[in-house]
Amino acid sequence: MTQQNLTGNPDQNVDRASVSSDVDPKASKASKCCATPKEKVRSGNFLFLFFLMGWVYLAQRQIRSPDLNELPVLEVELWFKHEYNSYVNGIFRDLTWIPVVASIVYLWMVFQLPKYLPAKGIPHTRPLLIVWNAFLSVFSMWGGLRILPNVLVRNEFFICGDAEAFCNAHPHMCFWLFAFCMSKIPEMIDTLFLVLRRREVIFLHWYHHVSVMWFCWICWTNNAVVGQCYAAMNLIVHTFMYFYYTLAALGLRPWRWANYITLVQISQMFGGVILSVYIVAYNETCKAPRQIRIAGIVIYGSYLYLFVKFFWDRNFKSRPRAFNNKKND
Repeated sequence: MTQQNLTGNPDQNVDRASVSSDVDPKASKASKCCATPKEKVRSGNFLFLFFLMGWVYLAQRQIRSPDLNELPVLEVELWFKHEYNSYVNGIFRDLTWIPVVASIVYLWMVFQLPKYLPAKGIPHTRPLLIVWNAFLSVFSMWGGLRILPNVLVRNEFFICGDAEAFCNAHPHMCFWLFAFCMSKIPEMIDTLFLVLRRREVIFLHWYHHVSVMWFCWICWTNNAVVGQCYAAMNLIVHTFMYFYYTLAALGLRPWRWANYITLVQISQMFGGVILSVYIVAYNETCKAPRQIRIAGIVIYGSYLYLFVKFFWDRNFKSRPRAFNNKKND
């Protein structure tokens, strides 16, 4: 569920004009051997489209397979079936200090760590950033392809089913729900890259990281099977969002897709609000506890507002200001 806005990646605060401008005719001969900014953008757009088509192909293979499981089953997914109860009752219920400590360390990192860093930040973080974004994209893709068929095709366990029965019947999908919830803490490394590069960490960014970590922890602790719907939406969005970041860190920022990803994020938040309202309306038959119903509406409602505001400010509100600044130059 962790979302970043598309200007939040530390290596992606590049001037849009510099990407779309022509190469200076007075540039050195050495620069002629390299791709121009326009060529890099075109390459990024093509690679993103190719990646999207590949994901669609794998998704339809998963959905059309007889057992909704075209991908090979990993050994760890089968192992999780026998360890499900211990991981529910152990890690998440008995170790609630983990998200508490993670929240404290994270907020210290956001608001205090910059005071101890050089004015220009820590250099040479780009290679690590590329690897990190690529890893999260692959992780999200595999997990999303595991969970998505169950959400779209099967109607048992869809929203208000029994979580233990779901995990016993589909251990490979349940493992990815667990991995998804656990990933919300290491995903905070996204913010570390911003801080190390002395980039701005906006409220939407850090609020989302902290709140989604707690929401996932509560959902798993209370065996809320509705979490698979939240997870499927988030993993799909993250698949493309982190691939976008990977290309941007490589210098191949696919500008054409930026707003589409933000619009998909907004659609995800809208879907989260609908799901949350649904489990409140059917509270007599839905096994989702009261705290999940309330938290879902509050959290997804706030996400929806913040992402719509971000989209509006970036695409509409800031343009007149930029025009006026250019006019006054």
